[in-house]
Amino acid sequence: MSANPSVSSSAEETIAPSLSQEASSLKSSSAWSPDDEELPEGTLVIRPEDFIYHGIYPDKLEAAVFQNRYHLQRKLGQGGRCVVWLANDAKYEDFHLSQAILSAEETAEQGTRNCREREALQIINDKAKISSHDGLNYILTMRDAFFETDVKGRYLVMVSEVLGESLWVRMQQRVGRVVPMEKLRFVMKQLVMALDFIHDACDIVHTASTPQGDRETSDVQPRQVRAPEVFIGCPWGTPIDIWNLGCFIFEMASGYYFVPPMRDVDPDEYQISFYETIVGDKFSDYLDFYRNGKEFNKLLKSDGSVLHDFSNLEPLPQTLEMFGVDDPHFVDFMQCMLRLLPSARHTAKQLLRHPWLVAEPEAD
Repeated sequence: MSANPSVSSSAEETIAPSLSQEASSLKSSSAWSPDDEELPEGTLVIRPEDFIYHGIYPDKLEAAVFQNRYHLQRKLGQGGRCVVWLANDAKYEDFHLSQAILSAEETAEQGTRNCREREALQIINDKAKISSHDGLNYILTMRDAFFETDVKGRYLVMVSEVLGESLWVRMQQRVGRVVPMEKLRFVMKQLVMALDFIHDACDIVHTASTPQGDRETSDVQPRQVRAPEVFIGCPWGTPIDIWNLGCFIFEMASGYYFVPPMRDVDPDEYQISFYETIVGDKFSDYLDFYRNGKEFNKLLKSDGSVLHDFSNLEPLPQTLEMFGVDDPHFVDFMQCMLRLLPSARHTAKQLLRHPWLVAEPEAD
């Protein structure tokens, strides 16, 4: 997530508000050391040689304790930037939490222009205290945050509620990876309400609505769902989340990638041409916006036309029809999100009133 640049970055000293008073009095050292007295039964002492080079806590952390409070149980998952652990909170009996332990490199990036996840979560927590927005029910909140240090570096640990499987995993479990329309509508209502809250109340851009929940720091969005204004290097804001959402719902409805892979072609030229065709719009119609993009001369001709026209591409209605999706309200819902000009896309609040999203489930 990316917070509004006007918001000051004070992640170094900030603690999640719901636990700030409690956290300030807790021990600030890392996992238990041999000098600690009265170690809880089953606690694992972490030695310097147990740590891996790249600066992410290893599997040997199982049964370790953070902040004299959080008992790590087992690893839930791992990526290039962090490890996520299931933990018990000793303050509240049988209360399970998720702890994301960021790598030393990722921790160092926190607070920079493209890596402000903790700051964004802090803003969400602050707004949640004074808001009654329905989207709050579908937002991840940060319950605590603190730093740990070992021989390889300093790590940011963020504590949140435990989440279930990602939508991407659920999609892989379905035949053809296609999500039925009624279930898709149910999911989309929640996602749009969540976006409306972080856009309207928090002034935050999520930057990556994908089934996996991917996040890119250097390029703002994953390439396959990157909004055209990001691609061409123009100013961007909340409309890029709406574009992401359109790509995401396409993949859930069709079971295929929004931008189909192509061999032996320039990927940038192909993707830009694909955007024009699928949307049924022209970059040349919006020269005043796009001509000042940092990548304009590389990706488009001086008049705004694409560098190469790929004749094998079809507009969105025909493409969806090939996958058996022909509901005109659904097609229109997607077209409201997939527009080349950012200001022409619907806001999350407008999408909440769209006929497809508010339609009642069909009777069996």
